[in-house]
Amino acid sequence: QFKIELDSISPVRITDANKIEIDSTKFSQSEGRLLANETMTEEKFQEAVRTFLENNEMKERSYEELDMSKSALSIIHSTNIRIADCHFFNLSAPSAAAINVIFDSSQTVDGLDYSLEIASSQFTNCTSQEGPGAISLYDFPKVNLDSTIFTMNHSSQGSGGAIETFCPSKSCQFDISGAEFSNNYAIISGGAIKWRDNEPEIAATTVFANNYAYYGQDKAGDRTSLRFINKKFQQGDLFPDILPSDMINIEDINMQDLPQVSSGNKLDKQLAFGFVDTYGQLYAVDTPGFVSLAARESSDAKLIDGGRESVRGIFDFRNMVLTWTPG
Repeated sequence: QFKIELDSISPVRITDANKIEIDSTKFSQSEGRLLANETMTEEKFQEAVRTFLENNEMKERSYEELDMSKSALSIIHSTNIRIADCHFFNLSAPSAAAINVIFDSSQTVDGLDYSLEIASSQFTNCTSQEGPGAISLYDFPKVNLDSTIFTMNHSSQGSGGAIETFCPSKSCQFDISGAEFSNNYAIISGGAIKWRDNEPEIAATTVFANNYAYYGQDKAGDRTSLRFINKKFQQGDLFPDILPSDMINIEDINMQDLPQVSSGNKLDKQLAFGFVDTYGQLYAVDTPGFVSLAARESSDAKLIDGGRESVRGIFDFRNMVLTWTPG
């Protein structure tokens, strides 16, 4: 059994190894006490979001923008990795306080075992500022996470309260089973898990409880499509509470359902659209996007100011003005 105290030594960094086994090892910065042991609540989280937005946009960072140099354990360009019965606790770093795994998928060699297993381990109170709280995975071919507990990890200014994955090669396999994610949070997206490019396979034996994020309390993925928001919400509402069931595909909108409006009056129908992710959740981040509405060629209607930029994933047309010839 080993205990690695990171107050007195540099973080562990392993590069270009063919086989790595780490068993029954503790990684910590402060034995015996929690750095931030206050459990998050909905009220506290909403206040944290308001404070964050005073000086920041709700914008996800790219991998290149994250500082991964201070992770407790960095594994770079290595293969056949097994981490079991380990405890990562009371760790803090700019990104991925516990584990940072980097791989270049273009450098694979036939016959090598490109797998990473994390089993029967615990990640407790791993905190970051700009990136994932505990683990970052970059383009690793095959990852298996089994019977591992993540609790009270967070990202105070980023995504992935416990884990964030990046897969630019789009050929990663990430399987999660028997894991528990509780009381984790990320200020932007993915209270427990944020993934990019490749969706992980999450078994039904995995438990999520009391995780928080502005978008995707348990898990968040990639932006996939634009949908019509079929629910009224207050203009400028910071927390609009829009569920997947509140949005419909644009092609399914029945224009006959729109009421008739006489000249000079307002349409008593909200016109708003939103980006959604793989899970149908509102992709409520500040991502580049522009939507414009246009009248059909057969109509003599004209739109004044008919375009909208995305604001936290929503395109709001409620102040749009239309003119047309009566008749």
